[in-house]
Amino acid sequence: GANFRLVYDTFHHYLGPDDARAIERYLDISLVGMVHASGVRRDRLQPDLRDEDRGLVDPDDAIGNREQIARLRQLGYAGPVSLEPFAPDLAELSRAELVPELERSLRLLEANEAAS
Repeated sequence: GANFRLVYDTFHHYLGPDDARAIERYLDISLVGMVHASGVRRDRLQPDLRDEDRGLVDPDDAIGNREQIARLRQLGYAGPVSLEPFAPDLAELSRAELVPELERSLRLLEANEAAS
């Protein structure tokens, strides 16, 4: 129906079998309603990744959040991007510690969007 939208998740895209060409060829970008982004440290091996490995996006992001989002923008996606970290260490941070980290991640993603 008219209210149905897909969530594109950068973490699951990284784990999944689709490459950039498959996304460009088969994804109807008009059906994407939101992008969930979460960062993964480079010291984690892809086959071993779990939800608890999903952190904030940082400059050493292993899954290419910035590139994935830039590709979606090039295809015409203009909707929101939200952070979806599940790393347990984030839950231990106080609000005063967490807010700047969230802002830093969002700025990293926005910097790429401004450049594309």
